[in-house]
Amino acid sequence: MIQRHSIHGMTEEENVVRPHQEMAVLSLEEKKYLLGVERGDVAGTRRVLQRARDSGHINVDCVDPLGRSALLMAIDNENLEMVELLLEFGVETRDALLHAISEEFVEAVEALLDHEERSRKPGEPHV
Repeated sequence: MIQRHSIHGMTEEENVVRPHQEMAVLSLEEKKYLLGVERGDVAGTRRVLQRARDSGHINVDCVDPLGRSALLMAIDNENLEMVELLLEFGVETRDALLHAISEEFVEAVEALLDHEERSRKPGEPHV
C-alpha cells in the first residue's frame, strides 16, 4: 500500500500507481495551476496557460502526487469548459479519453474525440 499526498496536503492510500505518469517535484506555479484547475478557475487557468505558452515557465502536463494531470482533474470534476480550455492549449491527452468514458462524462468524450480528429494529420492512423 502506498500513501500519497494531494496538493491540499491530505493523504490518500491507494493500491495503484500509474507507472506511465512521471512523478516530479512540482514548482509553486505548477501547484497553483493544478489547484486552479481542480477548483474550476477557468479565467486563472487561461492566464497561466497563456503565460506558459509564451514563456514556458511551467510544465502544463505536470501531474500531482496522485498522478492526476490537469485534464484528468477537469474530467473528474465534470468541468467541460476547463476540458475544452486545456485541449485548446494543447495539453497532452494521454489516457483522458478512457478516463472520460469510465467516468461516463459524455461531453468530455465528445470533446476529446473532436480534438483527436482535428489534430490528426491526413493519412496518419488513429491512435
